[in-house]
Amino acid sequence: MVVPAKYPAQIRLLVQSRGDPRVFSSGNDEPEFAVYKATMASMVKSQIVLYAALNQGLARVRTEYVQQCGVDDEAYWRTHERVAALLGSRRPAWIAGRCETRHLSGRRTGAGVYRQLLHRLAPLLLPLTNVVGSPAVIFSAAAARRAGGWDESMPAAADYDLWLKLHAQQRPFLLPFATGRFLVRPESSLTRAHRRTSLEDCYRSRRQYFHGALVPGLARGVQSAQFKLQDLLGE
Repeated sequence: MVVPAKYPAQIRLLVQSRGDPRVFSSGNDEPEFAVYKATMASMVKSQIVLYAALNQGLARVRTEYVQQCGVDDEAYWRTHERVAALLGSRRPAWIAGRCETRHLSGRRTGAGVYRQLLHRLAPLLLPLTNVVGSPAVIFSAAAARRAGGWDESMPAAADYDLWLKLHAQQRPFLLPFATGRFLVRPESSLTRAHRRTSLEDCYRSRRQYFHGALVPGLARGVQSAQFKLQDLLGE
């Protein structure tokens, strides 16, 4: 990874890539960032290892803010200086930029267009459906630690669960520009088994947020319909 020379001191990258599991930071003489490398062998097992390692990285990161980036994702670190300037003296619990979602061919996905259209409504819709793209989120390391980090018991919804816990502290500070991108590969499509796990993990997370079953039950129906729509769109 190439890090810009003028890297905002208060934002650090937390990056996942294929390789040996380890977390490290660069020296004090260079812009610091945390990197996690994970072998994605089996979906559920590797995700549990993944979020355990991300929690270790979160515990070690010393900057105010962290941006997570998955194996096939891209964090737009070139926007960090712009983000820092826009924040000024404000210190929100988390920041949500727009997230671009594209196929390998460069074509936009239906899910990406959906997120873009609903970006401004994210604070209202988030408890019901995840309209926030993970690689576009920049969050306070302290706020994430207070929230307990990623819940390793629900690996199919750990990112979404963390956004809900941060949302309970404070609504996201929305950015009008993109700060990350999902890259959709053919092998990235969720299997039926993983979708069932995702539905259940998201339901469990919402139950903690709402302390009731009605809204989480309705949200599970919405999420199931979204999966069917993605099937129709070939995603």
